[in-house]
Formats: sequence, structure tokens, C-alpha cells
Amino acid sequence: MKELIKKFKNRKIAVIGDLILDKYIYGEVERISPEAPVPIVRVLSEEYVPGGAANVAANISTLGGNPFLLGIVGNDQYKDILMQKTEELNIPTYGIFTDNNKTTIRKTRVIGLNQQLLRIDHENTDYIETHMEEKFINRLKEIEDLSAIIISDYAKGTISKQLILQLIQFSKENYISLIIDPKPKHKEWYAGSTLITPNKKEAQTMSGIIIESEEDIIKAGKILVNKFDSDVIITAGADGMYVFETGKRDKVQGVREKETSELTPRSAPPRRINLLNTIEGELKNSGRGVPLEKGEQKGVDQLTTSNSQLTINNLSISHIPTVAKEVYDVSGAGDTVVATLALALSCNATLNNAAILANHAAGIKVGKIGTKPVYLEELVKEVEQSP
Repeated sequence: MKELIKKFKNRKIAVIGDLILDKYIYGEVERISPEAPVPIVRVLSEEYVPGGAANVAANISTLGGNPFLLGIVGNDQYKDILMQKTEELNIPTYGIFTDNNKTTIRKTRVIGLNQQLLRIDHENTDYIETHMEEKFINRLKEIEDLSAIIISDYAKGTISKQLILQLIQFSKENYISLIIDPKPKHKEWYAGSTLITPNKKEAQTMSGIIIESEEDIIKAGKILVNKFDSDVIITAGADGMYVFETGKRDKVQGVREKETSELTPRSAPPRRINLLNTIEGELKNSGRGVPLEKGEQKGVDQLTTSNSQLTINNLSISHIPTVAKEVYDVSGAGDTVVATLALALSCNATLNNAAILANHAAGIKVGKIGTKPVYLEELVKEVEQSP
């Protein structure tokens, strides 16, 4: 697994999406205001960090990759702060364009008592104009040896329908993986991408399935696979990740060298799940495509693999359990996941192994307060210490 992580070095990943400047105000809370029933925060420190698509690029950089960030900022003082913060993380800024009709998107979070007390957003969510879409595509075409493209869609106006169509076409023509961290508002635009990575709430909204159980997640995932004609990874917080793999990535990118067996990561112990009702009879009277443990009877009521994996009509479904950790802050965890996935897949990792690695990276991130990237050394240490 360490050998796989070492391959992250200098992988060129383009990140296009909504750039956000995150501001954190840290303070102490000792009393309630006499003016209103709200806490009074005595400010101790403040900091700015790259957020949104810029945080995705930050994670790629700190994990050893070579990010190319494309997005827009307003013509204001906050543009300069965001540019400075991205440059400090070795992220090139020549793909960042100024739009005089926009303000630089900002999220201000007030932290006290080791938790977020308030968030204030400054944004203009109008869609970008056509000439800005053309700038993005032209800049993208200038990047040589591009390994993958990430669309970081926060539904703040940078990602338009026409831009996504052009990115999908570009990725297919150049045999490059296109990974989308989605927003339900734009669900009709994502068909034809390589991989979609919704969280549980987003998967519920986009699929129309109310998710209350593992069976619901499986149903929702199958709907999304069919809707988008792509692989899907649903991130489910404390419940880990659910991977739905169609095999499309191999067909789109051509035959690529797969990981050797010695690079297969250690993972959580086997877990039994009952999926008889979930697959709605599709596996009745057939155990085909379902890997079984030695000595287990061929059947569909109890399906077991190292990560609860099964195959339904050429769709491979796996559950990757999370590693128990103390959660301090989940903000930015999705950015860390999609960045790690892109790096791993660009190194020809299997989707399942890329997801396991992203799961480790997310576990590191939620242990940090604020929008913070994960560093290569942290990920290596986490993998080495995993059971």
C-alpha cells in the first residue's frame, strides 16, 4: 500500500469548481449575551484557509500530487488572500480568473467550546458566462500528461451545464477519468462521467430513495449508477463507504495495468450482510458472481467477502467500513475523499482500493478542526497502523 501512495508524487490532477475562502474565528465562550440568548465569543485568533475546490487542490498538493486549479474569484480584497493561501500550498493560480460580476465566495465560521457556533456566507451564485467557460477549457487543454479531472460542485455558479458537457467530452476524447463531487441541484448534468461521489444525504435526494438502512443505500446506489451511467461511491459518514463499480472506467480509459496483489491494502475484518431483500430477487437461484468464504454454501441470504462485496448483473457492490475515530469536524472531508480517490485512480488503483485509501484519509481529516488538508506522511502512518 505504501508503494501505491508513493506513486501519488507529481500526478497531474485538474480541479475545477467553486473556489471558497474559509475564515475561522476561534474564541472562548464564558457567558450569554444580555441582548439576546446567544453566546458571547471572546476572539482569540483568526485564520483564512482555501475551501471548496481550492481545498480539493490543497489535499492533492499535500498528498504529493500536482494540482491544477481552475475557478473564479471576485475583484476584491479576498481574492488576494485566497491567491496567497493557495500559493502557500504550492497550487498554481494561473487557472484562477477574475470575474467582475462576482464576489469571492467566503464562509466565516465562529468556533467556541470546541464546536462551530455560527457560519456566515458571502456569495453570488449566478452562473458564469460563456466566455469564462471557454477560458477554463482552453486552460485545461494546455496541461500535458493530465491524469484526472475533478469537478468540485458546490452549486455556487462556477459549474454550468454547458461546462460539464464540455468536460465530459474532453475527458472521453482524452481517456481521462472525470470524477464529480456532486450537488443534487445539478443531478441532470452528470451523466457520462466516470465516477460520482455523493454523501448519503445527496444520494437520497438524487435517487428519490429515503435512506434509513443499508438496503436503502444499495437501492439508491443502483438507481444512481443507472441514472449517471457511471461508477458511484456513496460516503455514509460513520457507516463508511459503499462502492458501486460498473467496470466502465476500464472501458473508457482502455486497458491499463492493475495493481499487483502485494499492493492490496489491509482492510477491516469480514462482515456479514443480508442483501436478499435489497437485490429484489436478482440473485435468486444463483450464486454466480458472489465470492464466498471457504466452506460456505452457495446462496443469497448471507453474502460475505473481505469488504462485503457482491456482484449483480455485472455491477460490483462493496461496503468499506470506517475505522472508529473521534470526530472533531467533518467540514472538508468530502474534498479529502475526492482528492485521494483521484490520486489513487490515476495510479491505476482498483476502485475498491482507492475507496479504502480515501476512507483512511477521511478518517484523518475528521480528527482535525477546520478545513485542513491531509498530508502524505499522515496517510502513510495511518495505513501502516491500520489493523
